[in-house]
Formats: sequence, structure tokens, C-alpha cells
Amino acid sequence: MANHLFNYHTRKQPLCQSLAGGSAVLRGFSLGSLMRARCPITTSVQEMLYHGSTVVCALAALILTVLGPQICNAQADLTPATPSDEPPGLIETLDAYVQMEPWVRAMEVPEGAIGPNVIGACVTLRFDGKVMGIGTIYGGGQFSVPEATRLAVQQARSRLPIIQDAMAQDRLRLAAEQMTISLELAGPAVPLGKGTYEQVATLFQPGIHGVALRIDDFASASYPGEMLWMQQEPSLALQRLIAGMTGDVALSLRPLEDVLEAENVSVLRFKTRHVAQLKAGGEPRLLERGGKLVSANSIRSQRALKQWADGTASFLIGMRSVGTYNPIAGTASEPATPFTSAMRMYGLFRYASLGRDTELTSQAREEASNIANALLTLIAEGNRLGAPADALLAVCFAQGLEYDEGLSETRQRLEGAISSMADRIEEFPPAERPMIAWALASIGEREKALEIMPACRRVESQGMYPSLMPWLGYAELELAGEDEIPTAIALRLMRSKMWENQLTLEDVRGYSPDLQGGIVFTAARNPAPTWSAARPLSFVAAMLGDPRFTPGDELPAEMSDLFDSLRFLRQLSAGEHESHMYQEPSRAMWGTRAALWSQDMPIPASALTLLAVCETLESLDELAAASKAP
Repeated sequence: MANHLFNYHTRKQPLCQSLAGGSAVLRGFSLGSLMRARCPITTSVQEMLYHGSTVVCALAALILTVLGPQICNAQADLTPATPSDEPPGLIETLDAYVQMEPWVRAMEVPEGAIGPNVIGACVTLRFDGKVMGIGTIYGGGQFSVPEATRLAVQQARSRLPIIQDAMAQDRLRLAAEQMTISLELAGPAVPLGKGTYEQVATLFQPGIHGVALRIDDFASASYPGEMLWMQQEPSLALQRLIAGMTGDVALSLRPLEDVLEAENVSVLRFKTRHVAQLKAGGEPRLLERGGKLVSANSIRSQRALKQWADGTASFLIGMRSVGTYNPIAGTASEPATPFTSAMRMYGLFRYASLGRDTELTSQAREEASNIANALLTLIAEGNRLGAPADALLAVCFAQGLEYDEGLSETRQRLEGAISSMADRIEEFPPAERPMIAWALASIGEREKALEIMPACRRVESQGMYPSLMPWLGYAELELAGEDEIPTAIALRLMRSKMWENQLTLEDVRGYSPDLQGGIVFTAARNPAPTWSAARPLSFVAAMLGDPRFTPGDELPAEMSDLFDSLRFLRQLSAGEHESHMYQEPSRAMWGTRAALWSQDMPIPASALTLLAVCETLESLDELAAASKAP
């Protein structure tokens, strides 16, 4: 939890009171005198927030005209203008880092220290991946960096694991040298007007924008990097600010409209420039949404794809008993289930099936066999795994995955159970039916698989097709063999619709370039680009190398679109830059995050990403072989 400037003050007078009818609203209580006691250069809210820039202030006010009638009450005839919310430049941010790093190593900020004249600053100190101190200042001007550093250092002094004896100060200095530093400098604020928590949240890009709450001439903020490692959405961060600034937790739980009824209260949005050490003793690196922008060209080679596959396989091998991994805490946020274990098994087995003679391939195959034996043992003990796990297990055995011979009878029971599923296929959710058909086709129950395929293909709309992937596509390929695929036209149409909803470089230019290649699933409950793109991409990658789906004249365009979306999946894969906020960076490397603004790593996300990369590698091999054929 961040300490803000108001935490320095002992005065705790509440800023709200109950009115008739039980509605709590903020009154005109001013904290201006308290702020000016710490920051004597500020004499008004404009100076505090915008450093006297009347142009920026005027433009910031005009942003209210473009937020819509539900968010603000601006007059319709005003010409909207976009405020300049660019944060301080990289050079200025690095200069600030160079200035404050000695303060951190000395564990003391000199009295009267001043820094660059910026809107605000957030300093986060970590030791062995754990946050030891965090200080945030918003509206502090040239006091922002030193005061934020002072707050972070004060917390670190009490939290560092130092034995308090005669050598304590020496140990403290040694620990200070091993801490990593993260520094964010805030840019000008954009006021967001009135609205609900949900409406205001839509105006934020998580990990890009920070949120601030202003009461009179006092402001407190949550920074983008801070919210990323706290896994906190803007609405929750805003509630935290309301509770902290007013001292009234109950008020933070009321509708935001109640809080914003007071004229002296407003919600602000801002961007930051973020630099951080990736490891102790390292140089500060520029971060974008807590990580590094992956270039499109960086994955357009087989060498890069193989490195990606190797890394993801290594991640999955290390995720025993994990359903979702939380790298911030270095623990499983959700335990493994039969389904997540089966997904991990199939991903590793598919990786091993590439046929590369490496030690990692052997480890992946061995781990897949271990998972299979564990799942078979559960069945032998009378446990039900569920249709998806049963199907993946049966497919792996049909494709040659080794298992304990003492469990052969259990495997036969498994295949018998899958065969019986065909008789009641309508009882299963639409997303599970193709997995059953694929398993039936794989174990030799071709007629039953063909019989249930109409039920497997049935969707409410064409837009739901991606949710059936890659399993429906795999079932179609297994049943067709070398013959024509009856649903090739429908699958090609699905692919075309995907590319229509793919975010291009032009779509995200000046907005969020890390979203390039993401797929906006308009039929989904949450259309924002996330790891769910790996579902259809893992089959679309297989379509690339199959002339029944992709004739030669379409290859350049299809390959370009596929690699753009693979770039997005690679952006989701944790790298060196993202790991600056992880407790065990080596364990989290290459894991696929749920979204760019979430650090959670669901096992199915990494397994399906690995499938997409493996299918791409095989398609490229098939295309290369076809080009050499006489």
C-alpha cells in the first residue's frame, strides 16, 4: 500500500459527513494549508497539479466535452480538444533516477533536497523481488522525487530483513546496495468529470494511466506501475484513494456519483515515464506498461520461434500442481485441476513431438508421461476428471505418449467412457463437444465421431467459432485425413473474420502499440485482447501449412497476419523487463500472462501459446518441404 503525502500529517480530520437522507458527500474541507506546509512553492491547485501551465489547464478542462453525456455535463456546442498528457521525457527521468539512487543506497534523503520540477513521482524499492518500500507523491513539484524517495526509504528501513545488533547499520547498507529501484514520473492530469466507477474505468488503459483524486488543492494518486504489481483495476485504486484521503471506508464503498457530488472533488487521469532496474546493480531500463515492447520482426524467424517454444516448455515443466501462477507473489493463485494438468500435459507432449533431439525435449516428454500417470491414477481411484481432461488424455495415448503399463486397464476404461459420451453429446457444453469428437477420432471410433460432428459444429453465430478452437479444427483434420475437409470454407471464413478484428499498427499508433496483433472478439463477454487469442491461433497456425486451407497465392498475406498475432502472444509472454516485479524471475520467464495489464499466468494460456508456436514451426517446415518438391 502506497503512502501518500497526507500520511505525513498527524491531523486526521474526516473530509465527509452524513447529510439528511443518509447520503454522504464530501464537503468543502480544504487541505491546502497542509499541502503548502510541505510544498511552499504551490499556491493554488493549478500550480500544484499543472505547474502554472494555463494552456494545459485550459485544454484539460476541454477534455470534458468529449467524454459523453454520461460522464460529464459539458455543452454540446463546445469544440473538443485533447490535452497534452505526455509525461516527462526519458532524459529527465533518467536524470532524476541518477539523482535519487545515492539517496536509496545511503538509506537517507538529505533535508531540503529538491529534484526536477515534475507533477509527481512514485518510487518502489524491492529486495529479492519483494516490495520493501513504496512512496508516491502527486502535485509535489520539485519536492516530488525526494519526498517519494523518503517515504520508500522509511518503509524499507523497517521491512528489510536486518538483524538488529551491533552490525545492523552495516547490514542495512549492504541490503540497500542489493535493492532494485523503480521510478515513475507523472505527466499532466486530465480531469474525467462525473460518472460511475464503471464509466470512469472505461477511460483508463490499465498499466498506462494512473488515477488521482483531487480534493480542493490536495491530490493523491495511484501510479500505473504500482497498480500493475498490485493487480489493481482503476476503480479499486480510486476506492482506495477515497478511503485514504477521507478516512471514511464506508464512503469508498458508495457509488462514485455520491463522492463526486461535491464541487471540490474530481477524478484525474495521467501518464508516467517509468524506468526500473531489472536486477540488483543493473542499469535503469525504460518500461512500457511494466515491460518492453516486442517488435514484429523479433519473432519472424524459426530460431526465434524455437527459442520461444523452448522457454514456454521450460515454464510449463516447472509448474507442477499449479493452475494459475502469480509471479508477483511467486506462488500458485489457483491450484491445478485435472483440466489444467491435462493442458500442461498436452502442451509438453506436443512440444516433444517436434522431434528435436534435445535434453529439454526429453524432459518435456517425461513430464507429460508423469502427468498422464497421475491422471490415470486418479481415474483408477474412482475420481472423475471431466470430459476435456479425459479427451486430452486419450489423444495423447493415441499419439504415442508413454505411461505406466500397470495402468493399461484404466486406459481402456477411459476410452470406454469417451465412447459412451457420444451417446449423450448434447449434455456437454458446446466448447467440450469438439474435444470429445477429436478423442473419438483419435482412438479409432471414427463412425461415432462423424455422427456427433454436426452437434460439435453447431454455434449460435459465426462469431462463436473461435471458442471451439483448436479442438474442432483438430477433429476435422483427424477425420479428413488426406481427403478434402468438409468445413474448410467455414474455417477459412472464421480466419478471415479474425483478421478483420485484428488490431493493426495503424489501429494502435499513438495509443497502445503493445496491443498490435491482438484480436478483438466482439462476440465475447470481454472483447479486449487477451490470451484467449491463443485458442483459435493454435489452429490457424496449422492452417497455414495446409494447402486445403491456404493456397500458395494467399500465403504472404496469411503469414503476415498470423505473425502479427503471434507478436501479441509473445508480448503476453513474460520477459526480462516484466520480471523486475516478480519474486522468482527465473521461474516466471516465458509464462503467458492473462492480459497485458495482468500478471496472472493461467496454465491453459501457456499451453495453448505453446501449441500455436509448435503448429507454426511445423507449418513452416511443411511449406519449406513443399517448395523443394519436384
